[in-house]
Amino acid sequence: VKDTKASMETSLAAVRSALDSQDGLTDSQRDDINALVDRVIELSVDSASEGKSDLGVLLLADEDGFKFVFGAFVADGNEVASIAKEVAAKVENEPGAPDFKFDIGKYNGVTMHLVEADIPDSQDEARRMFGDKLRVHIGTGKQSMYLAFGKDSDNLMKELIDSGQKKTAADRPVAQMRMTMMPMLKYAQSIESNDALSAMIDALTRSPDGGEMSIVAESIKNGQKFSFDIGEGILQAIGAAVQQTQQALPAGQF
Repeated sequence: VKDTKASMETSLAAVRSALDSQDGLTDSQRDDINALVDRVIELSVDSASEGKSDLGVLLLADEDGFKFVFGAFVADGNEVASIAKEVAAKVENEPGAPDFKFDIGKYNGVTMHLVEADIPDSQDEARRMFGDKLRVHIGTGKQSMYLAFGKDSDNLMKELIDSGQKKTAADRPVAQMRMTMMPMLKYAQSIESNDALSAMIDALTRSPDGGEMSIVAESIKNGQKFSFDIGEGILQAIGAAVQQTQQALPAGQF
């Protein structure tokens, strides 16, 4: 618990330093933000004190858009909502402040909230990704928090809430990460195409897999065992990108 607190203090020291260098903030605003940082640290330490950790992240991407959802165990989900509400109260009179909507519904014991922010016309790529508004869905349970954004991500968040309540912990490794490169490359190409992306997609199309990679951590006596599995497609895609970059350089440059 002491190590967690020290680590959080170190990580957020950069935030405090950045605040000190911001000329546009008043002393009162700096104090408010630092107070919120302290609450985040306290919540993180309280969560570590529970003696367990559980979180999940999912990113789905294709040509039609992407969805991101995150869920985690916290010591007090109500404190997460309280911090968000305090942020909303502090910024409500600021120009261009997001629109916060709290306690708009419940799903399976989780209270739903929504944050909406207009995306400026000048932000072309962001508008292609999110539309004219960025919508961030927040869920807070008794000892859980969820975050989601992207097209139809609120329904994906509900799926994560349901899966998190299943008693399957014994069937899961300590940690795992799985990725397929092809959908992400196609999504990136739909936002802004370039020759390197096209070369990587072409290589993956001809590969035996879609650019798959996995990392799995399992418990062993007095430690953990990590397994890394990198598919042939990823290596071929990286090679294609390097080759395309070299071809684009002037003769004699590498």
